[in-house]
Amino acid sequence: MIRSLLAAAISWACITAANANTLSWFCDPAGDKLDSNDQPMDAGYEFQLGVFDTGFEPDAANIASWLAHWNPADSAQYDPVQKRYAGVYEVEDNAAPFLSGAKAWIFGRRTGATGSEWILFRNSNWLWPDVFEINPPDPFGWNAKNANEVVLGTIYASGSPFLMQSAFVRSYAQWQAAELTGEPLNAAADDPDRDGMSNLLEFVFGTAPKTANAPVATPVVLQSGHAVITIPRRIDHLVNCTVEVSGNLVNWQSGPAHTEVLQNDAAALVVRDLTPVNAANPQRFIRLKATLP
Repeated sequence: MIRSLLAAAISWACITAANANTLSWFCDPAGDKLDSNDQPMDAGYEFQLGVFDTGFEPDAANIASWLAHWNPADSAQYDPVQKRYAGVYEVEDNAAPFLSGAKAWIFGRRTGATGSEWILFRNSNWLWPDVFEINPPDPFGWNAKNANEVVLGTIYASGSPFLMQSAFVRSYAQWQAAELTGEPLNAAADDPDRDGMSNLLEFVFGTAPKTANAPVATPVVLQSGHAVITIPRRIDHLVNCTVEVSGNLVNWQSGPAHTEVLQNDAAALVVRDLTPVNAANPQRFIRLKATLP
């Protein structure tokens, strides 16, 4: 009996090992790997292979929430001498969120005291493998030059040479260190220059927090009877911007049942109130709500 149990255990271990899929993920040493200032990437860059929480799709609109939803499986440090990163990861189970068929991403980051460099990309064929797949591609070779979905940063593979470039992003703490060093009124709700805009709003718009500024224009116009607001916020600043609407200044609503995002890019966030101004709704109010992640 002891021999049978031992044999079964060994057999199961062999089956598990045989069905583990290997992910090879890397970038070629050829070509340029630059930061947002056109400087070569340095050894401070870490690249991670992973997936986002089930149901979360990273885009320019929710960049402030990426880290909260990110699940790394493997990491590799960038080698500035070889001009590459490389990792090999054994997939041994499909526990959530690493479900079979989940979108796999490569997330590169360098974090400094006053700002960070991020790049996020994948290929549409990079799907998390089923650990029990009978005939998996062998080997998985996920090369950065094949990326065709780049949410942040730049991957330019056509022509010569290959270019991979990160983008600058900044958290409130990093902005605070850069813009409010030595200023005691440095909390998000403070207003050290007394211009009527809190530090949080100065962060949203990218204005100087210690120099009085004119209010940033956020024009509201009527389009086909609906209020539309344009907000020229800094997309590279990690802050959640939500547009809320109301008919009485007491009850405020937001989300796809109440508002429609018409534009959300580096130029501006443009949002439409879905409730029209008419006899039944003689007045409508619209505002920006900013919160830190």
